[in-house]
Amino acid sequence: MHRFVRRIALPACLALLAAGCAGVPFDYPTTESSYIADTASTTLGREVAEWSADHPGASGFYSLEDARSALAARIYLIDAAESSLDLQYFILKGDATGQLVAAKLLAAADRGVRVRFLIDDAMTSGLDDGLIALNSHPSIEVRIFNPLTRQSFKAWSWVADFKRANRRMHNKSLTADSQLTIVGGRNLADEYFNLRDDSLFFDMDLIAAGPVALEVSEVFDMFWNSDKAVPVEAFDKGKNKFNLEQFREFLDASADAQAAYEAALKSQLVLDLLDDRVEFVVAPYQVLTDRPDKIDNPIAEEYQIVVNELSRAADIATSEMIIVSPYFIPREAGMNMLRDLVARGVRVIIVTNSLSANNHVPVHSAYSKYRKPLLAAGVEIYEFRVDAAANETDIAEAGGEQPPATLHAKVLVVDQKWLFVGSLNLDPRSIDINTEMGLVLESPVLATELRDYVMEDLPVYAYRLRLNDKGDLEWIGFGPDGEEVFSKEPNTSFGRRFGAGFYKIVPEGQL
Repeated sequence: MHRFVRRIALPACLALLAAGCAGVPFDYPTTESSYIADTASTTLGREVAEWSADHPGASGFYSLEDARSALAARIYLIDAAESSLDLQYFILKGDATGQLVAAKLLAAADRGVRVRFLIDDAMTSGLDDGLIALNSHPSIEVRIFNPLTRQSFKAWSWVADFKRANRRMHNKSLTADSQLTIVGGRNLADEYFNLRDDSLFFDMDLIAAGPVALEVSEVFDMFWNSDKAVPVEAFDKGKNKFNLEQFREFLDASADAQAAYEAALKSQLVLDLLDDRVEFVVAPYQVLTDRPDKIDNPIAEEYQIVVNELSRAADIATSEMIIVSPYFIPREAGMNMLRDLVARGVRVIIVTNSLSANNHVPVHSAYSKYRKPLLAAGVEIYEFRVDAAANETDIAEAGGEQPPATLHAKVLVVDQKWLFVGSLNLDPRSIDINTEMGLVLESPVLATELRDYVMEDLPVYAYRLRLNDKGDLEWIGFGPDGEEVFSKEPNTSFGRRFGAGFYKIVPEGQL
């Protein structure tokens, strides 16, 4: 019996391994394309030209803190596009947000807009049929970045071809008519726009107009035309759940998508955009991006373009550096940089997730060992509260149970003058393994605005950490009765704390 099992099992395992390694059609024929630059005659082109008449050669920026406004801005750009739409995202889900975006992209394509949609393949399970249907529209092309195998279970790629499958495209951008673009931390899923009852995400994007949109378009083209971007039709086995018209009917009938659209329409930003009341802030800028070949090469500083550029912020900081990152693992190099900043008189403030708010417990496990040394060096640490939703006025007034909150924004503010908003988490995965992108601005107006947004209510939304006389951690928070002091991770069960300790066995470089 055992000999029979071995005879069957060994060939089966070898077949699965072969499928995981060889089941991705990277040689599938593709046609290179580039962004459409001649869009001055479009409605967005005329609006940006009118704005540019008062700001020749400049780019303008507007921050998107509010989740519903961030969704509204994306839908506005898709609805307003007349020439082209380029979307590049790490996560797309088949929920209300995903259905709404798909329906709007179809409507844009029906108007003759060329749509290019590039999606990382880490979390696309169950989406192939819809993406293939979308791709069948003559004006829509969908490509999958660094795909996992479809010849066996997709998850098998993580076992059979881990070295490649582990490297992901984390970039996030949406550009309309090469005139306006949105860059930041939000993916295309309900939780990022606070459309779920069981979670509340705090995140950040920038909407930008002018030449900056062309540079973001160049970043898109670099990834779109890379050999890791495979047309979704390469995975079409002819057994799809629906054709284009059936998919269109499904989207049109989606009550979830309609509810998401109605939520977006409630945003004041929509009216402000339509009535030209959005005040874009002029600022010198830099578009930061890793290259797609980062995922092909060994981990090396030369491929860590985004974090290397951001590290220069430490060189220019003179008074204050605020780091907002949901996942924060500084490692020794980061520790040394932060110690040096404090030593030369720079106030350093870290805002990251508490254990209760962190949706990736292993990351918290790795981060936790750095807290005491950071505090001892004079770094200020704030950990985001899982019950922060209770402090959101519109949510609290609605009554009922408050959803657990999670920090997802990736922000850096230096000296109330420089700021970064993008996709980069300050952890080994973002720095070493994934590709990232974002915008750096030199803008005292936006930097001060963002600093105030982060710092003004920080004691309410986050716990301040400190070391007591014995050198042990304490968490300081504010509740209905005033200041509260906790001697262990607040709002956590024994099981969650035990899990955080257990996950310390996970290699830090994978987090």
